[in-house]
Amino acid sequence: MTRKYFYILLLVLASAGFLLRLQVCRELLANDVQVSRPSGYTDMATYKDLSEKIMRGEFHEAFYYQPLYYAVFLPVVHKILGNGIWPVMIAQAFLSALTIFFAAMCSAMLWGRRAGVLTAFLTAFSAVLILYVPYHLIETLQAFWITMILYAAIIAWRSGRIIHWGIVGFLVSLSILTRGNVWFCVPGLMLAAFFSVRIKPGDKPSWNFKNFVMRLLPVAVFILMVILPQVPFSIRNTKITGKFCGPSTAAGAVLALGNTPEAPPGGRNPDTGPGPMEYPETFWAWADTAEKIPVSTRMFQWFKDEPLAFVELQFRKMLLFWDRHEIPNNIAFDYQGKRSRTFQYLAFIPTAIIMAMALGWLLYYFISHARAGFRRITRHPEPLILFYIITSLFLATSAFYILARFRLAVVPLMAVGAGGLAGVLFVNLKRRNWKKLLNRSLLPFLAACLIVMFGYDFYRYYYESSIMKVVRPNGIRSEIREGKILYMDNGPLSFGSWKRIDIKEGDVVCKKFVLRDSLDGRIAELAIPFWCDVPGKMKIEINGKPFQVELKQDMNEQLFQIPFSASNPQVEIKFIFIDCKAYPIFDFQRNYGRTELNGNNPYAELVSKLYLAPRKETKE
Repeated sequence: MTRKYFYILLLVLASAGFLLRLQVCRELLANDVQVSRPSGYTDMATYKDLSEKIMRGEFHEAFYYQPLYYAVFLPVVHKILGNGIWPVMIAQAFLSALTIFFAAMCSAMLWGRRAGVLTAFLTAFSAVLILYVPYHLIETLQAFWITMILYAAIIAWRSGRIIHWGIVGFLVSLSILTRGNVWFCVPGLMLAAFFSVRIKPGDKPSWNFKNFVMRLLPVAVFILMVILPQVPFSIRNTKITGKFCGPSTAAGAVLALGNTPEAPPGGRNPDTGPGPMEYPETFWAWADTAEKIPVSTRMFQWFKDEPLAFVELQFRKMLLFWDRHEIPNNIAFDYQGKRSRTFQYLAFIPTAIIMAMALGWLLYYFISHARAGFRRITRHPEPLILFYIITSLFLATSAFYILARFRLAVVPLMAVGAGGLAGVLFVNLKRRNWKKLLNRSLLPFLAACLIVMFGYDFYRYYYESSIMKVVRPNGIRSEIREGKILYMDNGPLSFGSWKRIDIKEGDVVCKKFVLRDSLDGRIAELAIPFWCDVPGKMKIEINGKPFQVELKQDMNEQLFQIPFSASNPQVEIKFIFIDCKAYPIFDFQRNYGRTELNGNNPYAELVSKLYLAPRKETKE
């Protein structure tokens, strides 16, 4: 493929991607109110409102979220292009088109022009890269920054020039100010800057003081440019809060969402439509006391108390990162995606295809160099930069929690990796090297396909219950708000296996807990959720104490103060009278053998929470 033909194809695909995104913006603006008037509970509304306050000069608080998008990008867009929603959509569509172009350029520089065209095609028609463009969310901007970081890093490595590493540092800083997890990329890029300086063969020894300083200069400039753009935001936050702060103050709360003992690996079940994430009770307890006890300290304490349970949750999040499902939050494919006919027909490349090819390349790259003892990895280090950035962002996202929009920024780089896998397959096919084609190309790709398509669900349905018996045999114990201690054996709703169980009058459910605290000065409270199809009344006995329950439509969580003994930490629930269509819920991803239904093990645990609450003193 000639250079001229390559650039023509690239411009055609980038232009097609731009026009496609504008048309999807037009249709979603007409059919989805979240584009122009987002719900007040969404991040979209938060960013939109904050940017408007800043433009009116009414913003006087600290920057809670990373500030670049709402404090700089949106005001600049409105200043240049005017007010309204269309300037934002045009700007984000243009950035997405630039992402197509520069991702393809990265792929062409690494693997050749054919790979570049494939990368451009994948990014131009990627469903996830298209759907988020119309909305007030940082994802499109962050995908652009990440792509530019890779592009600039490749050029900087080739040149070894200080100014180029300064540009890389500046782009990294802008990306950090958009989403802070890009800090994970900094150590590897520092090493790349250090080793990018070529020492002339005559300058011996190569590690003398002069040469060492020459290698340190681009590192110093890189670090300086990473830090400098963040300083004004950090100074403002420090002045307002009265203590040293970075450019945002939300890190603790975000970290707590996916790293408490109760936390799900992702924010919301796939195919449930847009809505809020699941906020465990321990999250609120950790967030409320974050100033006194940092979330990182609590995480480390949990790791010391239950190292296997902590590691298992991190593994689940890492596996979920590579899962085919698009995890919804503010917007969802099953809702917003159906409101644009153009999106339904032309956004035809799912993230699963790009991820499978990218993961296949990552496995191929690692295995091929591992077989050679990693001796040849420094001969062609540019792919190593791609490998490192994808891996570091994968780990950074997994360290928090998984949403489709958190994964989106890595998709253009995954498309570059997909170009690398296609290049390897093409070379082996052309050379008719069937052994290498099978062992080093197809097998990693097939393994990646299995992980992406079936990995998380296979672990979830076949292994999670058994593994939880080993890593957390006593269930969850957590100190929460108001001095309460929470005990529970079930897992989270999100990515759990909660199922409604038919009950009838006379049925008995027994639930045992592994108690580690004294009941002195405490009362026992039991929370049980019921799913109700037909509202009505229910009479039950819990440990012999009668209760009458009024159940409404859908999910009802009922709280009961119950008789409870530390010597026999068991709850017996008898269903005396049922005048409704309601069901208790069992979690089939947990099976400690501590739940019985009419004396039989249902191979699941009753979804319930036992609270040991401080006894309130009564005034006489």
